[in-house]
Amino acid sequence: PLEVGGDAQAEARLRAAMDSVEPGAHDSFRAYMDAAQANLHAGLPIFIREQLTPDSLSRLPRFLSAALLGGGGPAARRSAPLVDWPLRTHAAQLEDRFDAPRHRALLGFQDLYVGLPPAEAPAVFSLLQAIELEDQGDDGAPLGVYYPTGGFGTFRDALLAACEAAGVELRFGTRVA
Repeated sequence: PLEVGGDAQAEARLRAAMDSVEPGAHDSFRAYMDAAQANLHAGLPIFIREQLTPDSLSRLPRFLSAALLGGGGPAARRSAPLVDWPLRTHAAQLEDRFDAPRHRALLGFQDLYVGLPPAEAPAVFSLLQAIELEDQGDDGAPLGVYYPTGGFGTFRDALLAACEAAGVELRFGTRVA
């Protein structure tokens, strides 16, 4: 399993895990997350919140320049031209960055939230990974999604145990009138 987010030790474990599957994958992951953060920074106010303000529109030239010409992060992690173009498919963007299918799956499954497979979803949807996997946005505001340790089945099992302990009668496979 890969643990994304946390302190420096968690980041070191993530690097070791990713690079053991695909050498250099962690650096590719961080470069991808730089691009995802750029999509979030430019795309969230304009395309999601539909706030066409002078401030939100002023972000577009830098964002489009980085996507067209390469960039979007620190010099050591800059992408090649058009790798992060927001209107190419998300699958193509991930294929340019990662050889390992598991790394592409880690960063592409969120496209299903909007009802599209990564082969059809535009790369701009990488903003979903920035929301889910980064601790904070460009403005320092907290981001991230918390998942139950052990997966969602753990929550289901705990809820079932609590209901049974409280004497709740549970019926499965029963038609509700």
